[in-house]
Amino acid sequence: MAKFVLMGVGNDMRGDDAAGVEIARALAGTPDWDALDCGTVPEDFTGIVRREKPESIVLADAAEIGLAPGQIRRIPKEKMSVLCLTTHNLPLSVLIEYLEEIVGAGNVHLIGIQPKELRLGAPMSKEVENAAKNLVKILKENKWRNIPLL
Repeated sequence: MAKFVLMGVGNDMRGDDAAGVEIARALAGTPDWDALDCGTVPEDFTGIVRREKPESIVLADAAEIGLAPGQIRRIPKEKMSVLCLTTHNLPLSVLIEYLEEIVGAGNVHLIGIQPKELRLGAPMSKEVENAAKNLVKILKENKWRNIPLL
């Protein structure tokens, strides 16, 4: 049983929106983490989360947070409604409320990376690619709680 679940969210056909899924792919096989490449439908992976019963859940996604491209922030639930959180069928705030029913309030965390390019077919920008690599390192070292809040 994994201690933590990382839900990588995004669309790898839309430039920097691929950040979350790339993070999940890079984190696969890391001790203490169950990394899920959720694409644009993280709600489809809630059964796995329910079965794993992790201590905490981290969602990684590109997010328009008004910072320079590649900047990383933990996003509090109360700020999610005013942010543009890329391309999802279900608002992440609703998903987080559901996930909190599984692992408890305060144990679901959203980490956003400011994108630079979201065009269909665009490659991931260097800024976001470097930020994703940095976030994988932070997650492996279990220092993600030290990421500044937005």
